[in-house]
Amino acid sequence: MDFIEFLFKLILKFVPIGEKDYKSMYQDAQEWKLSLKEDSDNKIEALYSKYASEWYVKMLFAVLYIPSVRWVMDFMNPEKDELEEK
Repeated sequence: MDFIEFLFKLILKFVPIGEKDYKSMYQDAQEWKLSLKEDSDNKIEALYSKYASEWYVKMLFAVLYIPSVRWVMDFMNPEKDELEEK
């Protein structure tokens, strides 16, 4: 799982967006990702194209997905924590 996939999995899980809009955004992101080059003048693009395909970066985002989902769920339901403290 790279950073783009990580973001889109979170969007799919938590953002009320239509399937058509989601697919359009995802397709645009995939096209952007394919157009990246390591020797780009844009440092973010160069950094992303260099490290996005490394297995350890993909593993990092796959592992970070779990606490990210938990954090968003806790953020969306704060009264649950208040009930547990009482």
